[in-house]
Amino acid sequence: MGRPSLIHQVEVALQTLFTPGESRYAQKTAGDAAECIPGIDTMKAYVECGCRFVKWCQQEYDGIRYLRDIRPPMVQAYVLQLCDRELSGGYLGKVVAALRKLDVALRVKGWRDPDASLWLPEGGGWHSDAHPERAYTPEQARQLLVALTEARDPQVPMVAQLQIVAGLRIAEASMLRGEDIDVEHGQLHLVKATKGGRARTVTVAAKHRDFLQVLKTRAARHWDGHVFQGRGERGRALSRRVRAAVTAAAKRVGVPDCGTHGFRKLYAQQRYAEALDAGQSDRAAREAVSQELGHNRVAVTYSYVPRR
Repeated sequence: MGRPSLIHQVEVALQTLFTPGESRYAQKTAGDAAECIPGIDTMKAYVECGCRFVKWCQQEYDGIRYLRDIRPPMVQAYVLQLCDRELSGGYLGKVVAALRKLDVALRVKGWRDPDASLWLPEGGGWHSDAHPERAYTPEQARQLLVALTEARDPQVPMVAQLQIVAGLRIAEASMLRGEDIDVEHGQLHLVKATKGGRARTVTVAAKHRDFLQVLKTRAARHWDGHVFQGRGERGRALSRRVRAAVTAAAKRVGVPDCGTHGFRKLYAQQRYAEALDAGQSDRAAREAVSQELGHNRVAVTYSYVPRR
């Protein structure tokens, strides 16, 4: 019999914890809840999340053949790239719960050392949108941009800088076209890879006009009119390279790894501060930031800018 697929390994591992019909309350009372999956719907959801995760691992890490080969940094990288995609907190919570349960299942099966470090540390913090403190400071962003110049792909620091100066999602930055850039008015007209397909216009500070011109000139040299090449579908390939480079750079320079979304949060906090300095109320400043981020809901800004 050949080696079981990673998908099959996920199913077999989680089946170890599946206890249909048992009371969750009773399991909690007995202290067994962490090692049980009592509901059929929960089991299906966890298997689905686990299968998506291992498919991603196969794409990102060559040589992964067994679940025991997966290490905590791989799991954390997976969750962070989901955070960068600004998926809902509910979905991310389900993914984190599924991965933690899979970690437990591997230990129960004897496929992981019981004393090995957890795939994901206990506690919250993995949904970056729920934590405005997961933003880089201006100095940290500067250090990271310098460190990112060492990346193999010279496009990497440019994508990061776009996120800093315009608050773009990483996919939006990766898919930017020359025709989207209005250097004269300092604006970006976003139509590609925006969330929900909603087009929006972002105004960039005058001090960054030279950077916009560099981007527009790059796009003019490319046959497809895009600023960046080697993007992959919807910019996913380039986005992965940028995320990996940011994680490596953060480790080298000794700053917290807030992912690429940390640049977007820095932009939001700076724009909010500028609006307040200009005399706007807290509500008006948040409305402006929400629109620039492409959310159009004031409530969302509390995930980017702390309450006063």
